[in-house]
Formats: sequence, C-alpha cells, structure tokens
Amino acid sequence: MTPRNFPWYLVTGLLIGLTVGLVIAWVVAPVQYMDTAPSQLDTASKDQYRLMIAMAYAADGDLDRASARLALLGDADAVDQLAAQAQRNDAAGGAADESNALSLLSSALLRGAVAAATAAVSSTQVALVPDVTPNAGQTQAALTASPTPAPTATPLMTFTPRPTPLPEPTAGAPFALKSQQQDCDPDKSLLLQVEVQDAAGHPVPGVRIDVAWDGGTDYFFTGLFPEIDDGYADFTLQPQVNYSLRAGEGGETINNISAPQCTDKTGTNYWGGLELVISQP
Repeated sequence: MTPRNFPWYLVTGLLIGLTVGLVIAWVVAPVQYMDTAPSQLDTASKDQYRLMIAMAYAADGDLDRASARLALLGDADAVDQLAAQAQRNDAAGGAADESNALSLLSSALLRGAVAAATAAVSSTQVALVPDVTPNAGQTQAALTASPTPAPTATPLMTFTPRPTPLPEPTAGAPFALKSQQQDCDPDKSLLLQVEVQDAAGHPVPGVRIDVAWDGGTDYFFTGLFPEIDDGYADFTLQPQVNYSLRAGEGGETINNISAPQCTDKTGTNYWGGLELVISQP
C-alpha cells in the first residue's frame, strides 16, 4: 500500500493567495473612506474638525450653526471637549488664536446651557373669585373658578445672545493689575479669583492666565464660568506658597501672590482667598 503524501500544494496556494490579497488591499487598491460621519473620525481628526468649528464661530458668531456641527461628533460633553482641547493646544505650543477660539466657543455653549436651564416655566392656578350681586337688599355671593396665570419665575441670570463674536483683548494693550483684596469668606478658602477686563471695564473671556511657583507652573482660562462672569477665572492656592501670575501674552507679571491668613470670631486662624482685577490700560 503506497502512503499518501501531504498536500503541500494546498498550503502553498493558500499562502500565495493571502499574500496577493493583502498586497491588493493595502497597496494596489486600499479602502478609501468617503462621506464618513464626523463621529467615526479618529481622535486627531476630531480635534481638527472641532478646531475648524471654533474658528468659524469666532468669525461669524453663529452659535446655532456651531452647535449643530459639534453635535455630529457625538461628544458626550462638547463644552468639556472644547476646553480640554484648548489646554492641549497650549501645552503643545499651538497658536494662541486657536486656543482662544476653542475657549470662546466652550464658554458660549456653557452660557447657552445655563440660560436654557433657567428658562421660566409658566403654569396656571385656579383662584376663587366672589361674584357679588345685590338682590332686594340682600347680597348673594357665588364662588366661581377662574384660571389665573401664576407669576413667572424670574431667572437668576439672563444671558443675551451675541450676534457677533465675543470680545478679545485689544492688540498692543497688555493686561496689568488693577486691584487686589483679601477674601475671608470661609467657603472661598485658598481660592484665587481673577477678573479680566478690557480698557472699557468689560469682562474678557478666553484669556489665558499663566501661574508659576517654586517647582511648578500651570495655566487656566477666563470665560469658563459664565454664570459668574465672562471674564472670571479661579485657581486653588496652596498654603504658604508664593505665586507669580500673568494674564495674556506680554501682560504684567504679578508677583508675591499668596493666600492670606484670616481670623474668625472665635480667634481661630484660617486660610483666606484673594480677589484680583486685571485690566488693559
């Protein structure tokens, strides 16, 4: 009985076919994606798409269009994504106008969300109104139900949509310290609160604030708390640490920033906060 040989030709044909298929798929005729949904883009492409939306908003101020475009990315929180990308762009040494555009759009979206959440909801209540009709010297009272609109709840803060892009710092006018005061509110212990204004005293969002101390640096942006103020930003201080701070490119360096010590009614000391107002001349 003659032994049967292993069918090596089948293995060889399989390997040749697999190799040819890979060459065709990767080199000769690779797959090309066309009309891909923004939500299917990779992380780098999503960042580029998000930046183009922010730059367009900075140019035309159309928040509805920007919101609709961002919705196509499918981000769980577009506000956080924009703010995080602005910080990544700065950390990577990206252009300042790109970081400002991302921050401005993040601030505008957050402002719109707050305005929607505080919108007044009208309701109707039933009031009893006496119907008095004189009849032969006698008064007959009838109670009739009459729907009366309830008072409309007044929003805590109203934001007016801007038809134009948010203001940016005036070129050639560096920011400088205008005022500084302690804040001994126990709820704001170790909190550095910064208000950035233009020459007219208007709050300016999207301004980068650099802070440095012995052994570390950090930065943060104005405009991320529109429920407080468009030019507001804050930073948590550490006890007994001196900081230096600068707002915007070429701004004045403010030194010797540190948390003050406050005393309550019982004579107990605690760390307070600081309030800085920085403006253009």
